[in-house]
Amino acid sequence: MNGALSFPAKTFLTCIKYCDITSPRTTYVLRAVLAANLALVTAYWLELDMPYSAASTVLLVLNPVQGAVLGKGKWRLIGTLVGMVAALTLMAAFTQQPWLFAIADSLWLGTCVMAMSVLRHFRASGAAVAGYTIGLATLGAMQHPELAFEHAVGRAATVAVVVISLGVVSALFSRRSLSVKVAAQLWHLTQQTTRIQAEHDRATLQRQLLAELYGVDDLLAAARQESPQLAQQTPIIRQVMDLLVVNATLQTSTQHALWQQVNSLLQMGRSTVSAAQALLYTALKAETLPPNEILPVDNLLRVLTLLGNLDRATVRQSVTPVAFHRDWRGAWRNGLRAAITLLAASALWIGSGWSDGDIMLLIIAPYFALLSTAPQSAAGARKFLLGTLFALPLAFICAFMLLPLISGLPLLLIVLSLFWLPGIYATSMPQHMLSGLAYLVGFNTLTAASNPMVYDAAQFLNWSLAWLLGTAATLLAFQLMPRRPERHAVRLQRQIRYSMVSLLKGKKVSATRWQQHQQHRLAQLAGLLRAQPEQQQQAMQQGLLTLNLGREWLALPHLIRTSQQQTLITLLQQRIARRAQQPSLAAKYVARTARSITNMGDNVTLFEHLMEIARLLQIMAAGETHAQ
Repeated sequence: MNGALSFPAKTFLTCIKYCDITSPRTTYVLRAVLAANLALVTAYWLELDMPYSAASTVLLVLNPVQGAVLGKGKWRLIGTLVGMVAALTLMAAFTQQPWLFAIADSLWLGTCVMAMSVLRHFRASGAAVAGYTIGLATLGAMQHPELAFEHAVGRAATVAVVVISLGVVSALFSRRSLSVKVAAQLWHLTQQTTRIQAEHDRATLQRQLLAELYGVDDLLAAARQESPQLAQQTPIIRQVMDLLVVNATLQTSTQHALWQQVNSLLQMGRSTVSAAQALLYTALKAETLPPNEILPVDNLLRVLTLLGNLDRATVRQSVTPVAFHRDWRGAWRNGLRAAITLLAASALWIGSGWSDGDIMLLIIAPYFALLSTAPQSAAGARKFLLGTLFALPLAFICAFMLLPLISGLPLLLIVLSLFWLPGIYATSMPQHMLSGLAYLVGFNTLTAASNPMVYDAAQFLNWSLAWLLGTAATLLAFQLMPRRPERHAVRLQRQIRYSMVSLLKGKKVSATRWQQHQQHRLAQLAGLLRAQPEQQQQAMQQGLLTLNLGREWLALPHLIRTSQQQTLITLLQQRIARRAQQPSLAAKYVARTARSITNMGDNVTLFEHLMEIARLLQIMAAGETHAQ
């Protein structure tokens, strides 16, 4: 009897567990349904053209995190306005010349995809939206150019409705928790950085920590949309991140006892920060630290001071913005791929005379914008195709079997919401997110729940074929012109090497920006080669060596005390500039200059600095010989 009762009891408890309306996933699904319904009702009320696109846009922008919703919504509206202006300009110039319009549209999309590839966070989404808004704003306008302005304004109004609807729902039902996460993440990374400096073998920890450190900036992009105070503190938080990156990438420390004590204090929590600061101040005042150990101690003191200031109401300090590496060559390839694919699809549309062929372009443009910077673009295109295959039959069932049987707005919203639920649920899981997005957008567009409703089977079949062809063309383009992460890794390694050689050749650079660019390249390299540990270890070893050599070289002019030393260093810089590609010979020049310095006075610091540069050059030369 007990066994018989236990099964239904367990089943009931399992249902309660998975149907908990307070769980994050359930609340996300409910917010999505509510926001989509609100946007759809508002679009009906305003009598917008294609009101169902408002619901589609909501489901594209929605995110479990409130800051991401607000950030994406704001930049989506900006991108739409820019795209609307571009669309009206192209329509005015090439209304009667479809081939020129197709070429201009392809070039515009390629330019926007290129911009998206070098911009960061939500600005990138704004550039992407500007690229594919032309297709949305001019849908059907090539046959009726007199409606172009109405279409474009209608699209901008739709996005405005979406932003307002999402803002209302997010403000009422979302939790603002990212500020706490940012503070906790910064504290965790500070602890991990001091742990690295306390370790003798730090290579593995360095590789793991680099990507996490730059993850703070990704988290911050969404968090500052939630909190005006955090938005003011963004430059300081980025400075903390940069200081931690510097400490994490410095050479192995010799002061393990000091760092172990500091790490032990920080691991106890924030209550021991004052004790850690006192320990670091004592080490600096004792003047027993080697010159290369002063920088990490000073950096950590600045980090602890800045983190303490973040607890205050406002923080107003003048700080230097953090610089990030931008992959212009990869961006150019992404833009060219998008432009070629859209132009080929345009040729198929115009050449065939297919009246609904512009739907195919409407699909290719946003899908390329979403996938161009994805690590596995072809795999993402397959997920889009899978979601589309689910959307086609369900859209047919909804549009031609269910909607004719109902009347009234409440029943319409209920029916549509039931079909949205599986797609929204899929978007809450990273492995199915792209399939869910493709399903939602495809279902909404093909169902075309307009007011009044129009049941046109021929249009449905035409649009379905265009949708399939557009998704298949996207997949084919990424298979024929794949985005290869390994090439990006090679470009990063070459850029790291090139920047070092240029520095040795005498190129004038900002020391801070040079280091920040190199650090960001190293973090990206660590992430790209995460699945290849051996290659990652070798690449990171060479990259860290180059970074530390550049730091030592940039610090050299600040250690000169006399005019004679200045003459020797100037001569050395001239010789190194001619031998920048020969690190072995350059190391001999540096060592010879160091010996000459000892004969001129007691500048021990400059001598040790030069000998360290010579050592790093010798290691670099040995590494290049081994690689060959």
